[in-house]
Amino acid sequence: MRSQEQVQVSPQSNTEHADLSSLRAELETVRRALATEIHHYPTPIAACDAQFNHLLEQRTLVLAELARLSETETAAASPADAAAHLTHAAAFLNAIRRAST
Repeated sequence: MRSQEQVQVSPQSNTEHADLSSLRAELETVRRALATEIHHYPTPIAACDAQFNHLLEQRTLVLAELARLSETETAAASPADAAAHLTHAAAFLNAIRRAST
């Protein structure tokens, strides 16, 4: 059985996330790693496999964060809104990193 610890994220700090594109790239890396792990996961018993359910939840959160970044990029967000989205995305990635160590 694969474990949550196998989803690896590069160890970048908040200050290294200078723009939305670097955040998007790292979120896409996490999304692909989760998709690969879900794809190779042994057939679970529906609603009884906590690790599989956790992977599905992580995937949902990553997709929501990517959608939030897309909204920031396409909507003429104010600098304050863009900064808030950057801060939120960086904090989200840090939480993913902590969970995978």
